[in-house]
Amino acid sequence: MAGLVARALAVRPTAWDAWSVDGWHDPLVNTAAALALIDPATARWVLAGVAPPAEYADKALTQNRGWPLAPALADPARAVPLVDKLLAKANARPAGGGNSPSGTELVELGSVLTAADRPKELESYGNLLCEPSDDEE
Repeated sequence: MAGLVARALAVRPTAWDAWSVDGWHDPLVNTAAALALIDPATARWVLAGVAPPAEYADKALTQNRGWPLAPALADPARAVPLVDKLLAKANARPAGGGNSPSGTELVELGSVLTAADRPKELESYGNLLCEPSDDEE
């Protein structure tokens, strides 16, 4: 397991790999989401390099879908304020404005946290984790 963590950290993007701060942060958050499944402490360390834990909930409201998932997987105790903010966002939508949890990542978060195969479920949400198919190897 330590070898896998070391490889994940070695290939994580740097500021030189992106055109903007968000372009640099998004892959790090995605890396943290995947790392959280095998080494939550390292995932928390990666996330802390992107933003302080007090900012995770606010970022989950405005940034990519990795923001609700990575902190919740890496540090479930700190996920409570994050989920509270996502619920407030869903409840603030006008009545009859469609499915209120839609677009808040609450459904995705619930799916990943309750899945029997968390890596497979995490992979279904885009850039968060990708296992090569047989024809890609």
